[in-house]
Amino acid sequence: MLFRIAGKYLGAYWGAKIAKADSSIVKHMDGGLIPQAGIVIGLVLNVYKMEAFGDIAELLLGIVMGTTIINELLGPVMTKYSLRKAGEIKKKSE
Repeated sequence: MLFRIAGKYLGAYWGAKIAKADSSIVKHMDGGLIPQAGIVIGLVLNVYKMEAFGDIAELLLGIVMGTTIINELLGPVMTKYSLRKAGEIKKKSE
């Protein structure tokens, strides 16, 4: 899970730098990418059915589903935080 988040952070950071995005977007774009985990559930369920992965299928299913749940709980909060810090959304009082 940490490597996934680190990969998204580095990819978003360097992509925004290469695209010459505004500095606030470069610094805060990564948080908006955390909750994207939809396809991984389908992939792990397919792996779970394959005989070749019989020995580790339960472990893979548990790890992937656990990290997906964590990402889906923390992701929206991080997305909102990142969008606020980047200046893309304002507080209601503004």
